Amino acid sequence: IRGMIGFFQGDGTFVAYAENERQTRIMASPLSISQMVNELTDIAVNPGDTLRYVIRYKNDGTIGVRDAIVTLEIDPSFLDVGRLSLLSGAYDAARKTIVWKASDISGLGRLEPGDAGEVAFSVPTVKTFTETKGKDISIRSVAKIDSPDIPTPIGANKIIGSNTLYVKLNALVGIGIKPLYTDTTFVNNGPIPPQVGKETSYTL
Repeated sequence: IRGMIGFFQGDGTFVAYAENERQTRIMASPLSISQMVNELTDIAVNPGDTLRYVIRYKNDGTIGVRDAIVTLEIDPSFLDVGRLSLLSGAYDAARKTIVWKASDISGLGRLEPGDAGEVAFSVPTVKTFTETKGKDISIRSVAKIDSPDIPTPIGANKIIGSNTLYVKLNALVGIGIKPLYTDTTFVNNGPIPPQVGKETSYTL
């Protein structure tokens, strides 16, 4: 990114009095991570359905790393977290995060180049929820993997593996019948209130 201050000459060329340039490097993490729900990465579910998350991680680098930590930040707004099923790891309700460490998954203790693994859990969606003013409803989860062996460059963000997934939640549509006498589309007739022996029409 280069910024300049100056003026345009009559022939349209720009004369800079001063300028400054900065560069941003984009670097890939040696650790990669991905997540699937019910074996899909693009999914829509109904209220009450159970979500089965599988988070896969891998060391794509050239050196081994130790004490890797896998975290999953998940929005619990439409989840029945009281029925969260974890075979390993721990759920932090305050941070809305599930954490897996080497003490939970032995393979995280040392990830050699090419090593891979996965963690899993399941949680049902809520069966009912209040109206959301027509907005699309989705459950957002962000999976990350980190290790103390991955350095933090001076003056830069730490390079970690990350993956974001959205699960769409369908709204259940209800239907009911309402009788109307006065309707803008259909003209009804007959006495109101109805009288014995006389016909009154309605719109349903």
